[in-house]
Amino acid sequence: MTIGQVHNFDVNDEFHYSKSAPNTTPSSLRHKIIGKSFSATNDTVFYYRLNNNYTTQFNGTPPLIYFHTSYIDTVYHTNLQTLYDSAYINWPVNIQAGTWFNDTLYYDNNQCGQLVYQYETCHRCIFEGTYHSVTVGMGLGLVSATVSVPGPGPGSFSVNLRYYKKGAFTCGIPDTNAAPISTSDITSSLNSLSIFPNPVTDILTIDCAGHNDLGITIFNLVGEVVIHSSLTSGINKLNVAPLPRGLYVARVINGYGSIQKKLMLK
Repeated sequence: MTIGQVHNFDVNDEFHYSKSAPNTTPSSLRHKIIGKSFSATNDTVFYYRLNNNYTTQFNGTPPLIYFHTSYIDTVYHTNLQTLYDSAYINWPVNIQAGTWFNDTLYYDNNQCGQLVYQYETCHRCIFEGTYHSVTVGMGLGLVSATVSVPGPGPGSFSVNLRYYKKGAFTCGIPDTNAAPISTSDITSSLNSLSIFPNPVTDILTIDCAGHNDLGITIFNLVGEVVIHSSLTSGINKLNVAPLPRGLYVARVINGYGSIQKKLMLK
């Protein structure tokens, strides 16, 4: 499997993960793909994800108390034609007594028969060794990740894909704890941003007064990224003069939401 085959998602694909660790209450990682674009050279894909995660804790006695967080983020994957194998993961294996590693390509019944690749290694496993494992799936991205270290201290954890939705196909049982979120709820704080002039000839101004940790991505009409830049609070200037004249889409994003506007270069 290649990197591009593993991380091949479409808008509205959805993934739910369970996360656990020794002596902790369960938590969940859930995200939905809300946007997709490619770099100008088509060797990098960008995904915009709507996240709705939660952690839990006991309040003396059951039931659990839920704490959930909602935000939008951007992830990217590059070198899409590269094979996803142990060399790509780049986990060094020290040649020591009791150390071993293994990789396997198989169809996973737990993921409704999808093709997955698993790489695992254990250091000094004659005694209490440290075990690492990662599994990825065709069109699923991460399927599972496990780290097990000796002793009762922190460091051990496990993340497992429990549900996914790709198009009309679903697999597993969705995690419906905590209310779902709406993009409109978390993007309203960005509506005060100003992007001008529009149409623009050479210098685009983005007024980010009162906002921090922003980024802007400009796409052409075939979804390719032509500009990506971080933004600071206050006035920001972007030189768009080198771009061909025509219609573009500008997306401004932070950790809590995003806004999108059409942009005309003349």
